[in-house]
Amino acid sequence: MDGLTPQPSYHKNLQQASLPLVFLSLLGNLVGGTIPREIGNIRTLEELVLQDNNIGGPLPQELGNLVNLRRALFTGNNFT
Repeated sequence: MDGLTPQPSYHKNLQQASLPLVFLSLLGNLVGGTIPREIGNIRTLEELVLQDNNIGGPLPQELGNLVNLRRALFTGNNFT
């Protein structure tokens, strides 16, 4: 077996792992559409960078659920 193939126990541990998402950046990716309201479910999120994309529509109220959010950058989009 080569060193690149994970052992079955590794897969089991990986499936049970839950790492908190604290930083999400889509800076300058030309992402379009709207911000999904489900983003408010990421309670561990501390920084959200959506700057310089083509995101539009209203900001979802669920952003208010992000109690750990310290920094949010939304400039360079088409929010209403």
